[in-house]
Amino acid sequence: MNPTTYSTVMDAESDDDEALVTIQRHPIDMHVLTEDVGHRVVATLNRNPAGCFYFNPAVTVSCSIPTADFFCILRKEQAKWCRQASKTFPRNVRRTASKWVGGGEWINHKYARFLDRALCFTGILFIDGQLIPSHAWAKFSEVANGRHTSTCAHYR
Repeated sequence: MNPTTYSTVMDAESDDDEALVTIQRHPIDMHVLTEDVGHRVVATLNRNPAGCFYFNPAVTVSCSIPTADFFCILRKEQAKWCRQASKTFPRNVRRTASKWVGGGEWINHKYARFLDRALCFTGILFIDGQLIPSHAWAKFSEVANGRHTSTCAHYR
C-alpha cells in the first residue's frame, strides 16, 4: 500500500496563500472505498471545516477559497478517478452501486444512496462545511472563474 502523497498548485494571480490548491493522493482499497473516503471527510471537517474540499477514493483536493484552479483541478482529478473506476467496475455495477456499497442491501433513503455513489464514484465537495451537490458545482465554478484567472492548463 502506497502512502499518501502531497502536491500543490499556485494561482499565478495571487501572492498570498489564499489560492494554494493542495492535492493529497491516497492509496485505494477497493474493498472499503466509502469507508476510507468517509473517514477522510469526517477527519478533515472536524479539524477545520473552513475552505473547499473535494474527496474521492484517490485524492483529496483542498483550497482555502473556491478558485478557478481549485475547480479545474477538481474536475481533472474527478475525471482521472472516473476513468480508473470505469476500468475496474463494469457499467452495470456502477449504476447499482447502492446495492453493493451499502453492504448488499437496497438503501431506501435517497440521500443515503446519493452519498454512497458520491463517495465511490463522483466524489464529494464541501465548501465551508456545507455539502455541495454535484449539480451546483458549475455555479460555484463560474463565480470562482469571475474572481481568478486559472493557471490549470499547466497542471497535469
